[in-house]
Amino acid sequence: MQDAWRQAFALMADHGQMGACKIVASGMEKTPPGQPEQYRQWEVLADCLNAVADASRTKH
Repeated sequence: MQDAWRQAFALMADHGQMGACKIVASGMEKTPPGQPEQYRQWEVLADCLNAVADASRTKH
């Protein structure tokens, strides 16, 4: 999971939050059927990006 966070932050650093979300969504769409582990990796990245988005909306 820690690796997924690193990947998520690297994507955001390179492409911004919206760009990272688009890349992950595209990866999920392009994952061929019968590749559940590959799809799951995209899901984990999506979960990380969603957590960042939720945290950025939280008022302190």
